[in-house]
Parts: sequence; C-alpha cells; structure tokens
Amino acid sequence: MLKLFLIRAVHQIKPIVPPIIWSFTRKYFKPDSPQVFEGEYSSLSKVKERGYNTLDSLENLYNETLRELNDNKHLKPHTSNAHNPIANLLPLVVALVGHKKEISILDFGGGMGRSYLSCLSALQDSNISIDYHIVDLEDTIEYAMKIYPDNMDVHFHRDIPESLTDVDIVYLGSTLQYINAYQALIQRLAKLKPKYFFLTDYFTSQAETFATAQVNMKDRRIAYWIFNLREIVGLVEQQGYEKIYETRNHQPFQNFSNEFNIDDSCNLLFSRNE
Repeated sequence: MLKLFLIRAVHQIKPIVPPIIWSFTRKYFKPDSPQVFEGEYSSLSKVKERGYNTLDSLENLYNETLRELNDNKHLKPHTSNAHNPIANLLPLVVALVGHKKEISILDFGGGMGRSYLSCLSALQDSNISIDYHIVDLEDTIEYAMKIYPDNMDVHFHRDIPESLTDVDIVYLGSTLQYINAYQALIQRLAKLKPKYFFLTDYFTSQAETFATAQVNMKDRRIAYWIFNLREIVGLVEQQGYEKIYETRNHQPFQNFSNEFNIDDSCNLLFSRNE
C-alpha cells in the first residue's frame, strides 16, 4: 500500500520536479516490467538461441488462428486484435490501395495467416478480394495447412515463389529482424516488383544495426536485429521505392547501454517509383 501511495504521489508531482530528481524517483518507483531483450552483439550468429518454435508456441498459434477463422465465419470481430493497432494496419493499407477488385499480397513470415484473417474481417463489407501468399518455416506451414478449407485464397510457401507475378503488397510484419541476411532478402523480394513494401513493428535506434536476444517468450531465446532506421529505409529505397509513410508505436525500451538505446518500434510504407 505504501509503495502504491508513493507511485501515485510521484505521478502527481512529476510536472514540478526537476528532471534529475525525476530520474532518481523513476529508478526506485517505476513498476517492474518483463525483460524483452538481453545483450548486445555484432551479429545474429553470436546469439545463443533456444527454441525458435516450440511445440507450445506452435499449438498456441494454431489454436488462436483457428479461433479467429471461426470468428470470421460468424462475422465476429477478432478480439485478439482489437487493442493492437499494429495488427490492424495491413487491412487499412489494403483498403486504401484497393484500386482493383483483387489485391495480391506476399506476407513473408506470415505465420499461420492471422494477418490474412484480419484483412478478411476488416474488409468483409467491401468488394475487394484478396489473393494471399505466406512464406514461413516448414513446421509453421504444416500446422497452418490444417486450418483452412481449400476454397480460401490463402497459399503457403516454404520459399519465395518466383512464379508469383503482379504482386500489389509485400508485407514484412515483425519478421525482418529474425533474418540473418536481411539485405539480401529485401533484394529478392524487390525482384517481384510489388507496388508497395510494408514493414511493421521494427525496433530501431540511432546506433548502427546490432543484434540482441529476445527473451520475453517462455522457453525461447531468439536472435534479433535492432535496426538503424536510416539503413532500412535506404535498403528499400535502393530497390526503386520511396518512403511514403512512417509511424511510431510508443514502445521504447531502456534495457541497453546508452550507446544502443532503442528509440521505438516503427512502421514503414514504401511505394514503387514508376
């Protein structure tokens, strides 16, 4: 009770407290939060990983996706995405670029298709149809292919399908940070000549791109890039694209040394230069 009282008191006096004193009070009175990242490394290979996909994580994702598919059949909103503005950004982009009846999307690292279901749910009153292609890991795809009936336009691939043409959107939702050769991946995806590149939920800092370990998921320790924002924007623009949108998600983390402090996670939309 005493600590709760002190926390409330600190919030009330914050506007009139000098910054140096406020920093001191935050050190002792801020609520505990789970650690998300651990360590600073020069490359992903330096990170000792454990359990990128576990049986529990695959089954949990399978059950969540199956529940969302059932919600979609009954025209229910996806409650799991209701308070997650990042998850709702792709349907918004699809709606805004819906200049034709069918939109083709390549979702690299799209898991079991929850972003596809978010699009169906958000666009169910429109006349836009979606041809949705997902590239992901073998074990993820094996689970995902048990979920959808054959008449749904969602397709799973173990690698980028070179035969795919006329792609409207390449979507990289919280995926690029797990890819060792991320520069080469952007170049490969650009060969599909999508009209738009859309990247969401990427932590950036002012430092040069560095690696860390993501440790906020049970029994999992995953190698993870923290990107220099200028580098990522430059990589996509070098492929013939222009950045037309950038937003922040208000997710700052302070568990790195001052040199590597994260600014925030961001979302970036690029349009191909004609």
